[in-house]
Amino acid sequence: MSNSNEVAYNLALARLLRHEGLNAQGEQRHMFGQARGQADVLLDFEDYAVVIEAEFGAPARADADRRFPPDQPAMVGGLPLRLAVAVGYPERLADLPESDTDANLAAVQDLTIAYRYYGDEWGADTVGTVAGLAEQLRNYWVQSDNGARIEEIVRKASTAIDEVAEVLARLDRDRGREPESPGTKALIWLNALVFQELLARHLDMSLLPPEHREKTIGRPDPSGSTADLQRQWEEILTINWWPIFHVARETLQATPGSPATRQAMVVLIRTAREIVESGMIRRHDVAGRVFHRLLDSRKFLATNYTTIPAAIMLAGLAFDERGPRWSEIDFASADSVGGLRIVDPACGSGTLLMAAAQEVLKRARRAGAPAEEAPTIVRTILEEALYGFDVVPAAIHLAASTLCMAEARQVVKDMNLWRVRHDVTDGVARLGSLDFLPRRPATEMRLA
Repeated sequence: MSNSNEVAYNLALARLLRHEGLNAQGEQRHMFGQARGQADVLLDFEDYAVVIEAEFGAPARADADRRFPPDQPAMVGGLPLRLAVAVGYPERLADLPESDTDANLAAVQDLTIAYRYYGDEWGADTVGTVAGLAEQLRNYWVQSDNGARIEEIVRKASTAIDEVAEVLARLDRDRGREPESPGTKALIWLNALVFQELLARHLDMSLLPPEHREKTIGRPDPSGSTADLQRQWEEILTINWWPIFHVARETLQATPGSPATRQAMVVLIRTAREIVESGMIRRHDVAGRVFHRLLDSRKFLATNYTTIPAAIMLAGLAFDERGPRWSEIDFASADSVGGLRIVDPACGSGTLLMAAAQEVLKRARRAGAPAEEAPTIVRTILEEALYGFDVVPAAIHLAASTLCMAEARQVVKDMNLWRVRHDVTDGVARLGSLDFLPRRPATEMRLA
């Protein structure tokens, strides 16, 4: 087969993946550890890299193994290499004009594809399209992780929260007070610290309103005081992200600024840094998993964690293209997407809302929305299309975090996330989102 033809299709593959919203480069030389090399396609996921090796015929496993040995950890362009993909182009493509490579490749239904998570064996061949490959790459942490890696992050977070909760409980007892949800308070702080890390690393200041573009968001400093951290959160609140940082700041202000408190924050800051550096927080609902473990009233509230794969499946079913209503929506238009109303009446930590947002964005790409319009569409989805309700105030905080962590490049303003009452007040029973059925619900607060 013509090598130039293969190169042309590698470049076409990179272009098509970029159209799918992925940061893909074709046929460029990069630093692979201490040496320089060339991958057919390299994808930058901000926290990790993925390489694709492709050839006509069978998937290019041998090329991938030669350039990126599975038993040798690799850094590509300064990012850890997490995944190698071997692709086999149908041989008939080699006989088609190179002037039509993008259209030819986009129409292919029988690409052969194999995946190898770094340190593991190659999986079985699959057959699909470039669009299907892009979807697999976006969801790869979900598809490949057998639970061990995410559970390690959850374990670290839980250990840190337990340690801090003990400090907070002791401080309350020393003040003659009964400890009140110290674990949930510690989780809220950890969540805010994680999001602050993400903003410091990824926020595009040019996307801020003009009056905020000269500001900077610094990473949490383990050598600073709790007062310093409060000032950082107050500065962030002048920009936005109220649901995340307001609750965190208020609870921190109400906590005595003792040496024990400062050491507890050091534990959380270091844990937040580890979580962000793992690269998983923007692909897994880590905070939600920990949250559900900590809820003392789990049985009373009937809270159950929705797994990421289940949320993706449910969102896909809800947006089944065979449904006639979706033909009326121009998913490539932010204005049209803003007219959607996607409601989770018991949103918890926001897993289903996040899956729905990703499904809408996927359909926007399929409808031909330019890549440069993606930030506007994402912001419109989060600000206008999604509605979440829950009876637990901390759940609203976590839902806001779950949704915003996937879009840490820009400011997301008002979000339709509400706490609904679940109690008896003055003889009137409030049943959370069930109050939607007979009448407008009585909302206690809006955290947005």
